[in-house]
Amino acid sequence: MERTFEMPQSFESVKNRLLTEFPKEKIEGIDTRRVEDFILQQGLEIKPFIVFDRKDLQKVRKIVGETGLLRSVFSNGECGLYSPEMDMVLVVRDKDVEESSGAIYTEGLLTHELAHASSMYQGYVTADQKGFYTPRVGFCLPQNEMPWGLLLEEGWADMNRANYFKEHASVEDKRKLENSLQFGDLDMEDTVPSSHPSKSNEMIPLPIKYLYITADGRPTTKSSAYGGYALELLCKKDPSIKPLLIEARSSVEGLRKLARAVDKIIPGLYKSLSVGDYTEASFFEKLTYVIENVAGGTENAIKASNSLRNRWDNLLQK
Repeated sequence: MERTFEMPQSFESVKNRLLTEFPKEKIEGIDTRRVEDFILQQGLEIKPFIVFDRKDLQKVRKIVGETGLLRSVFSNGECGLYSPEMDMVLVVRDKDVEESSGAIYTEGLLTHELAHASSMYQGYVTADQKGFYTPRVGFCLPQNEMPWGLLLEEGWADMNRANYFKEHASVEDKRKLENSLQFGDLDMEDTVPSSHPSKSNEMIPLPIKYLYITADGRPTTKSSAYGGYALELLCKKDPSIKPLLIEARSSVEGLRKLARAVDKIIPGLYKSLSVGDYTEASFFEKLTYVIENVAGGTENAIKASNSLRNRWDNLLQK
């Protein structure tokens, strides 16, 4: 196995072509400068990115060619990718969801992917002529035989997305979300019941800043949101964890300090949160564990008033 810190020429060539074909100066309708400012305010570095319409996806695929850099992303409706091999972000716009949720939906996607891109473990390894890959992306080991760090990595990215929405959602963006939820006026930190993907009787609280509205008007979320709220609850339990999340993205010693801080809350918790597949059910169950064992139970993780509080009271009495 060989290791190098120099980007393979084939990756560099694709990256440069994509940035040339889709310059950010030509992006219309979304505030990329505001996203960049938010990322900088978190103490993170801004990596190169492109934002394109779904009709241009075939053009993107043609540029990428047979390099495999897109993997299977964008084949099943996905809208964002951080490519560690090219060290850049690709976001495809979903105009239907932008119509229902506002342009801030796509800005949130860009924030999420740029948060992934804050990983500073850039390096490439190759084994048995299978090609180059990056062994670590932030908290995640994407090529590991045992899935490792997926909840933490996705949670990190979505915590940033949610906080971007909280900070920059317009009155109209907020109104659309409130109308879809039908609980009246809400605070961004108010928590709505979110159900297990396969067990409708299992409900946990999730702040509304993690939600968006589908093209057909339904409030929903992504599985990474559960990881985001789990990290928030860890930071609430021990505020020293928040700066360690940033330090751990560029320092092995930072990773060790983060693991020690998490395990100080509950011995073995860091490994428990790190091991597991990238599935909605797995992320839901790990957040449930954090709510029960770190936050002190569902009631302590709920923030609600008026009709939303009544909804929670009815659920908790069942």
